[in-house]
Order: sequence, then C-alpha cells, then structure tokens
Amino acid sequence: LAKALKKNKTLLSINLRKNKLGDVGVEAIAGALKENTTLQKLNLASNQICDHGGQLLLEAVRKNLRSSLQSVKLGNNLRLGRETYDRIVRWIENPDIVELRKTIVHLGKKNKKLRI
Repeated sequence: LAKALKKNKTLLSINLRKNKLGDVGVEAIAGALKENTTLQKLNLASNQICDHGGQLLLEAVRKNLRSSLQSVKLGNNLRLGRETYDRIVRWIENPDIVELRKTIVHLGKKNKKLRI
C-alpha cells in the first residue's frame, strides 16, 4: 500500500481507520507521504498510533512542499501523547509555515486536544 501511495497520481482519499497499523504501519505511510502530491484526505483514526508514529507523520507532511493533503484524521489514537500533540499544535499555529496550506488535523473527541 505504501509503495502504491508513493507513486499515486489518482487517489484523492484513503480511509485506513481501525486497521491496527501502529507505528510500524504509519512509518510506511509517512514514507509515502514524503513524495505523494495527490492525496487530499487521510483517515488514520483508531490505529494504535503512538508518539513515534505521530511525529513521523508530522515530519513527512512538513517535508513535502508539494503535498495536496487537506485533512488528516488521527482521532482515537489514545497512545498519541502530549509531546506529539504540542508539536502538531505549534506547527499548525505557526503563521510562517507556507506548506501548511489548509491541512486539517483531527485528533478526535476522546483526545480533546485539537480539532482545526
């Protein structure tokens, strides 16, 4: 899946909710996001993602200046900790970030941390 996502030119949205990807699966997805320029919506809710996986996703999106990503859903990943949350918030709230565009990060109601 990650290899296909890396080279994707047509897929606009992918829902991987409740797939138990964990940080290992998210690492593969993050690697693909560094190169993908087509995907607009990504749902990774309920995937047992921890801080490491959350930070890999953030770095991937930050490094891809040509990303079309507009929405990332991370709700119900209860192992996603405060440190990762704080990094995401600082990144989103930084007015100098050009690559942010209109990316929306949903950490979900259970996390009660961020919904932009």
